Amino acid sequence: MEDMLLYFMIVLVYVARPVMSECAENGTSCNKFECEYNVIRKLIKLEEKVSQQDEKIVEQNKKHVEQAHMIETLSRELEGSRRALEYHISDGSAYIRWGRKTCPSGATLVYEGYTAGTHYTYSGGAAQPLCLTTKPIWGLHTSKQELGAYVYGAEYQTSSYSAWNYLHNHDVPCVVCRVPNKDVLMVPGSSSCPNAYNLQYSGYLMAGYYSHAASSHYLCVDGNPETVDRGYQDNDGYLLYFVQAICGSLACGPYVLNREITCAVCSFSLEA
Repeated sequence: MEDMLLYFMIVLVYVARPVMSECAENGTSCNKFECEYNVIRKLIKLEEKVSQQDEKIVEQNKKHVEQAHMIETLSRELEGSRRALEYHISDGSAYIRWGRKTCPSGATLVYEGYTAGTHYTYSGGAAQPLCLTTKPIWGLHTSKQELGAYVYGAEYQTSSYSAWNYLHNHDVPCVVCRVPNKDVLMVPGSSSCPNAYNLQYSGYLMAGYYSHAASSHYLCVDGNPETVDRGYQDNDGYLLYFVQAICGSLACGPYVLNREITCAVCSFSLEA
């Protein structure tokens, strides 16, 4: 309260002087009431200006707070994006090595499996092959065959090739591998990788027979294939044949008629 009285006394002195001076310069005189009235009027105007200035300061502070909040929000979003990118990079990529039971050097084994898919005589069912785990865990199940989709093991169909005849009718293994900090792709038509990509493994394209009812996918089967360790059995199922080039809409060269198509699975380091 004392500070407030002191403030008004100071204002009264500094405002009263100009008012008295103004009266003196104009050759007019004012009584005490008029002088006090003029002082109060000046004081009100001064208070209005102070109030307007305070409002501007409050508005500016509000804008500063909003800008600070916006900057803080953007910073959090940027940090979240950075962490997501780091997680994605550190998480790496997984891929299936068809025809093998082990992963290449530098890759970590996720699980071993059996290559499987729709029976080659079915016109329905799924076209995509699977790498079924060798250690299944069952949920709810029935004891009889129901109407639905079915999955069969895959077999090599290589009797026409002397170099791979030993594989014919054997079951096809697979393994899921993971490489850290890398992006993975399959390059069909080449056993080597593009520039800046590293070779995970190379092999040959294999797929279902062209006139069979079932659809299939092109798989890059390892060039040094293995078989499932349970002996030879000709059960058919999801069948894999070598893929050959047919000239026409496919340019020959560079491709060659009836030549088996190679492939490569390549990885690109995201750290580079």
